[in-house]
Amino acid sequence: RLYTEMMNTKIAGKRLLFFRLLVVVPAIVQAQSWQNDYQADLNVDCGNASALYRVRSQHSNDYEDRQWLWECRNVVDTAFENCKWTDLLNGVDQPIYFQCDHDYVITGVYSSYNNGPKDRQWKAKCCKSLDHFVQDCRVSGQINSYDSDMDFSVDYPEVFTGFYSAHLDSTEDRLWAIQVCKYIQCSGSLTCDTADSCE
Repeated sequence: RLYTEMMNTKIAGKRLLFFRLLVVVPAIVQAQSWQNDYQADLNVDCGNASALYRVRSQHSNDYEDRQWLWECRNVVDTAFENCKWTDLLNGVDQPIYFQCDHDYVITGVYSSYNNGPKDRQWKAKCCKSLDHFVQDCRVSGQINSYDSDMDFSVDYPEVFTGFYSAHLDSTEDRLWAIQVCKYIQCSGSLTCDTADSCE
């Protein structure tokens, strides 16, 4: 009888563990879901108080396109005072050399896929807070190889302020680099001027 009870307990435990795995795994997949389908538009907007700090991507040779996950974090206490979307930053198969205006940070991206050249054209949204300024800007190294996964992030208080990209026809993919800056809040009631300082 004791053996039977032990076996029943063991089987019940396995069933409970299997059930828990069924519950947990979909939650993990959902948390890492992509923001676009292959060959479909991508539209990411961080809202009124957040900026981009991480980008992940995977490439498909079947679709000759990427799925994207651009992640945001809060950087201002209230809301940005000035925001604007750019025009198209590139022609198909053409390089991208982009950075937001002075003291602006990237708070959104948009791209559309062109099936002929098999490339994306990009726009960016840049925002500015009157009591913040950018400092210690740098450009990352190359953050991906052709046809490979991408995962690049920065620690607080750095955020994305620009990006650079080059397309290669033979792989139908792009290499990327990101410009990042520290986003610093002016102390007290001071406001930020255009010289990376507070006045």
